[in-house]
Amino acid sequence: MACYDPNLLTTQFDAQICGGQSQSRRIINRRQHKGSRQGSRADLEHTIETEILPRLMLAHKLRSMRSLTLPDAAEHFGARIDIEKFARLIIAKNADESDAFVDALCENGACLDAIYLDLLSPAARRLGKLWDDDLCACADVAVGLSRLHHILSRLSPSFVGEGETLGQKHRAVMSTLPGDQHTFGIVMAADFFRRAGWDVIGWPLATGDRIEETVRCDAFDLVGLSISAERQLDLAKTVIEAVRRASRNRMIVVMVGGRVFNDHPEFVRQIGADGSGEHGLQAVERAENLVAQLAHQ
Repeated sequence: MACYDPNLLTTQFDAQICGGQSQSRRIINRRQHKGSRQGSRADLEHTIETEILPRLMLAHKLRSMRSLTLPDAAEHFGARIDIEKFARLIIAKNADESDAFVDALCENGACLDAIYLDLLSPAARRLGKLWDDDLCACADVAVGLSRLHHILSRLSPSFVGEGETLGQKHRAVMSTLPGDQHTFGIVMAADFFRRAGWDVIGWPLATGDRIEETVRCDAFDLVGLSISAERQLDLAKTVIEAVRRASRNRMIVVMVGGRVFNDHPEFVRQIGADGSGEHGLQAVERAENLVAQLAHQ
């Protein structure tokens, strides 16, 4: 099972931040040139405050969040991470067992990123596979997803609380498509954005039927849509076009998520979206880059 080693995760982000520092120097140079031409020192100071310092603060935050991987934490209490067994556990009669399993991981040092991305998310996908292969009943899948939502809601305050608002606070609407009841992925994604300091309106306040109305009534930087199947692509394209027409922010960014885009990244542009992310960490990074790019156009 793929697992986020926090040391590797931090190393990756350190590399990104190092790259970000180089990018920051390029930003400074660009702003200094602009300032020399326009005499706008305030421009440079604003860039340092809203772009460069937040990057450095984020680097420090991530370096301080080292913790155990899921396999290491599980080994501490004599267990082994097995997504198949965990998926079966969450559809079993005793809901306390799945709660106790996750609690034990946390108590033994597993980082919440790993629990989100390497346990809960794969378990949700496994439930879908069990249903597709006719290995469990629809009612079992509903029970399992309900328990995953329950676990997510218990972990969410601590997970979101690990973050801090850095620089400008962006706003996002995150939802499934109209009529789609597969909300687990978008609820999890919203937690990653909130932890990164975003102001997020998500499910159940934001629903597929209300996206257009929501972006018309208020200005948002981002709309995030979860697409659960390839058959929804035509509907997704229609929704994205409607969002762009209705949005008070004419430069709104539209991102999409779902396994269909992991398998077929070309679909992102085909339906008129600006980008996608394979998981919450990547989605936040790409969203912030896209919003920043549009802001400087």
